[in-house]
Amino acid sequence: MVLVVIVTAVVAVLAAAYLTGFIIILGDPFSGVWNTDPAATLSPAGTWIADGPNASSGVVIKRTSSGYVYTMVAGTTTNGWHPLERDGRVLDSKASGATFEYQPWSGHLVFTDQPPHTRRLGPLVLKKVTDSTSIPPQTK
Repeated sequence: MVLVVIVTAVVAVLAAAYLTGFIIILGDPFSGVWNTDPAATLSPAGTWIADGPNASSGVVIKRTSSGYVYTMVAGTTTNGWHPLERDGRVLDSKASGATFEYQPWSGHLVFTDQPPHTRRLGPLVLKKVTDSTSIPPQTK
């Protein structure tokens, strides 16, 4: 009986630590193409499949030798690569005001944007389309 209580307590503590993000995330959950459209996926040829309003847009995050960078994608157009600083589950761009928070319990990123002197955008829940960090071509 005592063993059951101890095991239950350990499992509860580990689950709470995981869900709150207290446990350090191992590996790289950030790199890849992220999109708000749950139907957006890439074909084997690397083109967008979904036809929704956000199907040919998203965010590409990749890890470089000096840290993380991101770009916004609309079709095949990007807005350049912006540096990000990692702090646990959060990637933050001090220059552009963008923040990406990884949610390990769902596998999603939550994006917010607070550029200087403009309206705040988000939070947007982003779903990973692919682990690839290349810019996918537009379908239409």
